[in-house]
Amino acid sequence: MTSLIVATNLSETLISTIFSVRHDSAGDVIVVDLDDNVHTALKQNLISSIPIRIQQTNAWTTRDKSFRELFMPGGLGFDIPTTKLEVWKMASLDRFNFWFRPDAYAEYEMVMTLRWNTAYVPIDINHPLPWMLARYSEREVIGVQCGPVRTREFYDLLKSGCFPFKKVIMSSERDLEFVKPHV
Repeated sequence: MTSLIVATNLSETLISTIFSVRHDSAGDVIVVDLDDNVHTALKQNLISSIPIRIQQTNAWTTRDKSFRELFMPGGLGFDIPTTKLEVWKMASLDRFNFWFRPDAYAEYEMVMTLRWNTAYVPIDINHPLPWMLARYSEREVIGVQCGPVRTREFYDLLKSGCFPFKKVIMSSERDLEFVKPHV
């Protein structure tokens, strides 16, 4: 049984989890990272990882055109119930634009080519890859806390019913109790 650890972001909890999983699986672990700073931090903690980098071939104009096609109105081209007001006109498009990563699917495809049974991923609200793996990979994906969870943004995410992790590793009992009803 091969374990995969995807490092989009780091925390003490994730680093501890990496060492624990490596010990428990006798080293049958693949660690991948998606950022040079994360790669350096892993190396400083004596963790060897495979860097996954997508070469950006899109110019900003192409990226912006893709964003417009998807969100304006795109997938948000429907009315708010009981009104004639389209959702895309009221949505905070700057937030969608901040999180829009046209390379996320390519990263997902690269990770899915690896042979693994269980993945440990950061619960990283700023990166789509952990969420895509949890929702679409049809494999066991365990979320590992990498930042605060008792925030308004995270609370709204939990209440939306879009929390795809079936198991989580949290840094404290208090954080676990906060997230547990949604797992």
